[in-house]
Amino acid sequence: MAATRSSKARVQRRTQFNAPTHVKRRMCSAHMSIELREKYGSRSVRVCRGDTVAVLRGNEDIRGTEGKVIDVMLDTGRITIEGITMNQADGTAVARPIHASNVIITKLNLNDEWRKDSITKKAAVEEAPKKPAAKKAPAKKAEPKADAEAKPKKAPAKKAEPKADAEAKPKKAPAKKKEAKE
Repeated sequence: MAATRSSKARVQRRTQFNAPTHVKRRMCSAHMSIELREKYGSRSVRVCRGDTVAVLRGNEDIRGTEGKVIDVMLDTGRITIEGITMNQADGTAVARPIHASNVIITKLNLNDEWRKDSITKKAAVEEAPKKPAAKKAPAKKAEPKADAEAKPKKAPAKKAEPKADAEAKPKKAPAKKKEAKE
């Protein structure tokens, strides 16, 4: 599915909510910490249950909190983190959903072999020694023929000068409208 090209918020929201699951999974990704970036050679990765994340944005009471991801909600693009709750009107504590883009991943859950392979493959591809590109020989310019050099070059054509005012045709005055007879 192509990225939304509209600047209208409602169109962007509709595109996100109507997106297929494989696209929504990509929307639930977060940046990795600097150490993980250097280790795996990737800037961001999809958030999974069991990852340890730190909250970067949000209210002051949750900003800077670190915890494990309990649940990932693909339909809204939000995650719940253990230890971050909010109180309902009756006083019961419920998990507080936080958007995946507002957190940074500090520790990856690599229990899933497929995820482990896909993340380490990216690192292996980037660390592989790159072969230097074969240098192309500079293109040879066509050498001018001896006959072409012997021929004299044509002088550029002169522009016609404007005629003098006396010779110019006088401009016609705009036709007057005939007055309507009474």
